[in-house]
Amino acid sequence: MNKLIYIAPVIFLMACISGSPPSKSVVNPDNIQSMILNKVPLQIIDVRDSDRFKKGHIYGAVSISRSDLENHSTDIYGMRIEKEDFQSLIQGLGFTDKDSIYLYDAKANSEAARLWWLFKYYGFEKVAIIDGGFLKWRINRFKEEAGDFTRAPKSEFTLAKENNEELLATKEDISNGVYDQIIDARSVEEYSGDVIKNGAMRPGHIPNAVNFDYWNLIKDNEFTLKNAEEIKSLLMEKGISTDKKTVIYCHSGVRSALMTLALRDLLGLKDVANYDGSWVEWSSDEALPAEVSTKQTHN
Repeated sequence: MNKLIYIAPVIFLMACISGSPPSKSVVNPDNIQSMILNKVPLQIIDVRDSDRFKKGHIYGAVSISRSDLENHSTDIYGMRIEKEDFQSLIQGLGFTDKDSIYLYDAKANSEAARLWWLFKYYGFEKVAIIDGGFLKWRINRFKEEAGDFTRAPKSEFTLAKENNEELLATKEDISNGVYDQIIDARSVEEYSGDVIKNGAMRPGHIPNAVNFDYWNLIKDNEFTLKNAEEIKSLLMEKGISTDKKTVIYCHSGVRSALMTLALRDLLGLKDVANYDGSWVEWSSDEALPAEVSTKQTHN
């Protein structure tokens, strides 16, 4: 059984900056393994479903599923959880606002990045993803355990009063031309309209959006993020500027959250926001324009 334990901010900072790529929001898994073996207190969240978590997870982790992070009172699939509910969710894990928190999943950290984005948007800063997630962790044969986790008593974890609004984009922002550049982080098949994923009401993409599949951020066979220079070069190949006010979207704000993290923390860009509703919300509003380029098929 897992035991919830605590980490000092200085250890959090050292772990994040000592790995590669350097970032306050990306930590090298070697550092996490070392701290686990040295019995350094850690707070780790596994962002997979509970069944997969129980079959095996990073030692000491607790579990939150993607559905836990969604607002189920809206008709738009995948919209962010309300702040009060999110605070209560983290309190239920026994975490405090003095803790530093590490996140991972088994999807190249796209869902972990969604949780990172929520923490950041709601004003909590001491959070990072474990580079490569659980896939890289297993490749390295680092310490695991199986079974459920033991919940600590509910804490008084408190989010900041003010949200970090620069991280959030809305459909109104995009429609009103707030952003100089729109990046579509989905696959080329989704972007073109050849594939329509569940939840979307129409094929295609937001007009003037540039397609950059988020998977281009990931190193093949390692599942870790590429370094800043590699990412910047790939963006340039697509004609994407690093100097423009930018909004990123995908299907439901998950893959785009990872790209938001990469651009803001690895490349150091500040004018980058994640469109929470993404294509699910945009495609549901018939008043909003959409572009397609080829024949559409449903999946």
